[in-house]
Amino acid sequence: MDALTAAPLAKSLDAPILLTRGDKVPDATLEALEQLQVQEVYTVTGALKKADLEKFFADKELEITITELGGKDRFETSANIADQLENVENVVIAYAYKNADAVSVASAAAIENMPILLTKKNVLPDPQADYLATIKDQVQKTYVVGGEAAISPEVFAELPGTEDESKFRIAGNDRS
Repeated sequence: MDALTAAPLAKSLDAPILLTRGDKVPDATLEALEQLQVQEVYTVTGALKKADLEKFFADKELEITITELGGKDRFETSANIADQLENVENVVIAYAYKNADAVSVASAAAIENMPILLTKKNVLPDPQADYLATIKDQVQKTYVVGGEAAISPEVFAELPGTEDESKFRIAGNDRS
């Protein structure tokens, strides 16, 4: 889920998303970092700690600045990622525990500079509520991806915008 919510940030930075194995950097990822001559890395998982990566990069004689965006959970991480985006006008809300909805919207969200914020079915987590409170005056549209079985009407009601004008639910009878 962290990689999916990172898609808009990767697009805004014109940067690839490189995968790791939990707290380990695979050789293929290291090779890509070297080939691309990467100078800055954003981590979006709590498994990779900045100090461990700094030591790893130093051992490989790579001078790479690290910005940690991984939070204590996927909610904090998605809000941390969202906070890095500039000029946000629209947001996407997706259910946090199944990735089909986030997958279906990740590329569009990246193209349109829309953060993907994750939620629970019946509760908008504090990191999302806090982030939305800071940008509510600039939000023009909120897209809720998933039906009421994934994101309740109560959570929908908490989101910026008014239904029919600037808040939309994108859902169907199934995932297709």
